Amino acid sequence: MYETQDLESEEKMIFNKLNSAGNGEGHILAQAFDQMRGHIYGGIQQRTNATSNLLTDELAQLKVKIMLLKILTRLKHSEEEEI
Repeated sequence: MYETQDLESEEKMIFNKLNSAGNGEGHILAQAFDQMRGHIYGGIQQRTNATSNLLTDELAQLKVKIMLLKILTRLKHSEEEEI
C-alpha cells in the first residue's frame, strides 16, 4: 500500500530537491556528498588520534612499570648478595 503525502511534507520537499538536481543543480548534491564525506573523514581522524593517544599513554605506563620491576629485581639481587 502506498500512502499519500501532503504537498508540504518533509518527504515531498526532499523529493522535490532530489528531482530538481536534474535541472542544473547537480552540483548542490555533489557538494552535499563531499561535505558528508568530509565529516566522515574528520570523525575517523578524531577516533584514530584518540586511539593513538590512548596507546601512547598505555605504552608509557608499561615502560614505567618495566623500569620499576628492573629496579626491584636489582635491589632484590643486591640484598641476596649481602646475606
